[in-house]
Amino acid sequence: MFARDRPWFEVPPRVHLMAAGDWCTMVTAAGSGYGHWRGLAITRWQPDAVCDADGCFVLLRDTATGHHWSTTWQPVSPTASAPQHCEVTFDEGCTRFERREGTIFSVLEVAPLASGSGEVRRIELVNEGEAVRCVDVVSYLPLVLGLAAADAAHPAYSKMFVQTARIESERFGELLLAWRRKGSPDDPDVVAAHGCCSEGEGVQNAGFETDRMQFIGRGRSLHDALALSTGAPAPGRLGSVLDPVFSLRRRVTLAPGARVCLAFWTVTAPNRESVLDCAAGCWKQGVFRQALADGSATARARRLKLHLSESDVEVFQRLGAGLLYGERGLRASSDQLARASGGPPVLWSLAISGDRPIALARIDQAEQSALVEQLLAAQRWWDEMGIGVDVVVVWDGHADGSLGKRLDQAKENRSELPLGGAFHVVSNQDLTDAQRDGLAAAARLVFDGEHGGLADQLRRVRESASPHPWPDRV
Repeated sequence: MFARDRPWFEVPPRVHLMAAGDWCTMVTAAGSGYGHWRGLAITRWQPDAVCDADGCFVLLRDTATGHHWSTTWQPVSPTASAPQHCEVTFDEGCTRFERREGTIFSVLEVAPLASGSGEVRRIELVNEGEAVRCVDVVSYLPLVLGLAAADAAHPAYSKMFVQTARIESERFGELLLAWRRKGSPDDPDVVAAHGCCSEGEGVQNAGFETDRMQFIGRGRSLHDALALSTGAPAPGRLGSVLDPVFSLRRRVTLAPGARVCLAFWTVTAPNRESVLDCAAGCWKQGVFRQALADGSATARARRLKLHLSESDVEVFQRLGAGLLYGERGLRASSDQLARASGGPPVLWSLAISGDRPIALARIDQAEQSALVEQLLAAQRWWDEMGIGVDVVVVWDGHADGSLGKRLDQAKENRSELPLGGAFHVVSNQDLTDAQRDGLAAAARLVFDGEHGGLADQLRRVRESASPHPWPDRV
């Protein structure tokens, strides 16, 4: 049951950010999310706080009955009822989903590879029934291989430049490749590969697909995709497809009590030779167990490098949902949103590009400068997780002089960030009403120094909010 006093969709979905080297992964409690590499979007994702069903998934289909479902909450299948058991656990370097559908129990673990070149989605299937079950395990990754902003602005144009291919080798088995043809010499070099390894008996290769139209079908969606609804062999189109995806299908035969593990992995590199070397490394037995084991150690090392505590990272993770989806309790007031006008030129007049999410803090006392230090620490951590954020501080110019000195010192001591997140300090007295309202409306997160630190303000908002339907457990 959900509280009736406020709509549940005002609370953003719970997200979990993970990173290793150049690769960043975001996974939500519903199972959606994305993979980024060196600032490029490798897979496509759009924020949807209501359905939260966009991104990369591992899907299952019973070949005998046609019943299909996901290893996570989303995408919800029209053939599936509410799962008997579905739980997600967020660890520092890994996300784990457990789901029971009838007599099939599945565990999906998602983690970035320690090499920093990609991610692994390892799935374990257990037949808890007394009859033999035959299940198709299908991966689905919509491809971008470019800047997320450019893809969002013109997705049809962006998709035209991606090509796909398939190769087989003893070094890495079956492999799907995708790369982006350059529209200009300045475009980055990027090649992605997708493969699958298995442990246990009864696993067969059942096809592949790189054309989303063939996978989804006309007039359908991922919830009732043609590849799952009919179970017909995929055409396996390659080349210059109009809407590229990675999809591998494995058919698993499970005897009563049997357990089988598969690992779908995605790696990225600047050229074909490098990505094939990465793929060969992923084909080695045990590499995925090691990746899952190393994930937490890598996350702890990063936390210590940034001088953060576990509670700090937990707060930054929670605020990451507000950066990606927006959170009503940490946005400007409804009156201020209604007054805002002028669009991007208002930000440009303050030397703020508006290309990145904005975290805004209002302070008027020297004691509140600790909030700014917390925000700058969060900005560094978000940058490590692949989210560039602009921090803007609006301070009262009539406050005592020590506040201005502390802000100047914080600006001098701040180091440059790889994703280019900026730090702006603006006097409230220098802002016009239009700039003040426009800045507040554009900010994804708005903090007030009077309400304490980041943790205090987040707790204050969450205690007054209704729960989101996707469960989470930490």
